[in-house]
Amino acid sequence: NAFERAAGAVFGGRDRVRAAMYRASGRDVHLSGSGPTLFVLYPARQETLARKLHEDLVAAGMRTYIAATLR
Repeated sequence: NAFERAAGAVFGGRDRVRAAMYRASGRDVHLSGSGPTLFVLYPARQETLARKLHEDLVAAGMRTYIAATLR
């Protein structure tokens, strides 16, 4: 995403949140649009892992959502 560098400067704490999401998931963490939303992708067959990540991040005080992609 072309906004990665700028988002890091504009949205304080983004790097800390990104690192926490990466540590919890072991997956690439992506920036949505120009930010500040971050997301991790899971294939549908790994929904249980996505729900576990969601629960772990909520327990850490983050606001998270699970969404399905459109087909």
